Amino acid sequence: MPARGPQGKRRSPGLGWGARRAIAAAGGALLIWAGFAALREAWAERLFASGRPDGMHRAAELVPRQAQFQLGLAELAERAGEDSVPFLRQAALLSPADASIRIHLGLREELAGRISEAEAQLIEAARLSRKYLPRWTLANFYFRQGRPEPFWDWARQALAVSYGDRTPLFELCWRLKPDPGFLLERAIPSRRAVLSDFAWFLLDRGAPEAASPLLADLARTAEPGDRERLLAATDRLLEAGAERAAAELWNGLCRRGLLPYPPLDEPGGSMITNGDFAVWTTGRGFDWKVSGAEGVFVAPTRRSGWRIGLSGRQPERCELLRQTLLVEAGRRYRIECRYRAEFKGLAAGAPAGLRWRLRSAGGGLLAESGRLRADGDREVLEFQAERDGAALLTLDFERMPGSVRPEGFVELTGVRAEPTGP
Repeated sequence: MPARGPQGKRRSPGLGWGARRAIAAAGGALLIWAGFAALREAWAERLFASGRPDGMHRAAELVPRQAQFQLGLAELAERAGEDSVPFLRQAALLSPADASIRIHLGLREELAGRISEAEAQLIEAARLSRKYLPRWTLANFYFRQGRPEPFWDWARQALAVSYGDRTPLFELCWRLKPDPGFLLERAIPSRRAVLSDFAWFLLDRGAPEAASPLLADLARTAEPGDRERLLAATDRLLEAGAERAAAELWNGLCRRGLLPYPPLDEPGGSMITNGDFAVWTTGRGFDWKVSGAEGVFVAPTRRSGWRIGLSGRQPERCELLRQTLLVEAGRRYRIECRYRAEFKGLAAGAPAGLRWRLRSAGGGLLAESGRLRADGDREVLEFQAERDGAALLTLDFERMPGSVRPEGFVELTGVRAEPTGP
C-alpha cells in the first residue's frame, strides 16, 4: 500500500532511481545533439560565407533545409551558365512564403521555355505579396509573351500599388498601345500620384493635348506640395505651343490660392500677371521672367514696384524682363508701362537704351515702345494680334549708338494690357 503522510493522506509514488537516471541520460543526449546541430549549422554558415563553390556545396549538404544555401547554389549555377532551376525549386519548397524566390524561379522557368511553369510561379508570387514587384514582373511577362489582356490587368494592379519611377511601366503600356485615352481607361488607376506621373510621361512623349486635361484636373484639387510640379508643367505646355492648356492649368492654381494672382480669364481682369509688381515673381508660367545677364540686378523696391539696376557692365544687348500674354487673332490691344528712371550722365528726357517690345510666338515683332527716358513716366504699345495664342512682352536693353553703356536704374511701377477693339 502507498505510504500515508502525517495527516493520513496518501503520498504519490515517486520515480524510482532508475527512471530518474534514464530521464537524465535522455536530457543529456538531447543537449549533446542540440549542441552538435548548432556547431554543424555554424560550420555550414562559415563554409557558405567563404564564397568558394566547394564550400557552398558542402554547406548545403550539411544543412540541406536552409533555403538561403539553395539560393546561393542557384547563383553559382547561373554564373557558370548552368541550370539553376533545381536549386530554386528546392528553395521555394523550403521557404514557401517567400515571393522573391517565386519570382526568380518563374523568370528562370521562362528562360528555359517552360512558360506554363513560369506563369504559375509568378502568379503565386503575386498571391504571396501584395507589393509592386510581383505585379510589375507579371506585366513584363505577359508583354514578352504577347498577351495583352492579362498584361493590362497586371499593369493596372502594379500601378495601383506603385511608388518611385513609374516610367518603365508607362513605356511598356505605350509600346503596346500608344493611345492616351485607351491607357487611361485600361491601365491607369485613379491615383493622384500615378495620374501626375502619367501626365508628365505624355508631355515627354510630345502629347501635350492629352496631358492637359489631366493636369487641369490635378490643378482643381491641388495642394501646396503640388505647386512646383504643376508650375513646371505649365512651362512645358508653353514650350510645346499649348498656350491655352497652359493658361487653364495656371488659372486652376490661381483659383486654388496656390498663386497670389487672379486668373487670367477672370472677367474684367488684366492680361498681365503681377502687373503692379506687388510681389516677387515665381519665374514660371505666365509670371515675369527676370534676366540673369551680368551687370543686371532686379529686386523689389520698398514701395510697390521693382527696380532694375544696370551697372554699366551689362551686355550691349540683353533682355531684362519678359512675360507671356494670351491674345486673340485680329484683336487690337494697348499696353501701358509706368516707370521712373535715373542714369548717371543722362540729362532729363534723354533716352537710356531700354524699350518694351512685343513679339509673336514665331518671333516676329508686333510692336515696340519708344525708348525709356531719364525722368520719364510711361510708354505705350499698341498692336493687332496675328493669331490666337501667345505673344511675348519683353523689356530689352540696347546700347545707344555712339554712347557708353549707361549706369543707373529703372523703377517699374505698373504694366497694364487691355483689348481696345475687335
